[in-house]
Amino acid sequence: MVAREFLDELRSIHRNFHWKYVGRNRNIRARAKGRHSPLLDPIGALCYSKTGVIYDEENWFQAAQEIGLSHIDAGDLTAAANNVCNCPDRAYVRTLRRRIVERVLLQPEFDAPAAPESLERPAFGISR
Repeated sequence: MVAREFLDELRSIHRNFHWKYVGRNRNIRARAKGRHSPLLDPIGALCYSKTGVIYDEENWFQAAQEIGLSHIDAGDLTAAANNVCNCPDRAYVRTLRRRIVERVLLQPEFDAPAAPESLERPAFGISR
């Protein structure tokens, strides 16, 4: 399975979960409806829906293996869901994040432009 197929399957199961943003990074997480389950990342949610096996958010790699998701795509999707990216293709990961948000029907995110004066100030004591 590749990212595109994952996103299509995620759309088909999104109603089985309560989706929300969690934490400072606004991680995308789900909890199964009608069950007291741990918070699941999108890969874990799809894995649970397809297999009944629960892998918590820390075990996304095992969940990806369980559903046959490519390891490279699993890493990209996890970075997108966790709103982190230390990769050269940031635009791709941001696009994946937007698509996850669309598929699970979360309130859309948008990047607010920084105030003009904040662009002039050094961040955390580092000059730009």
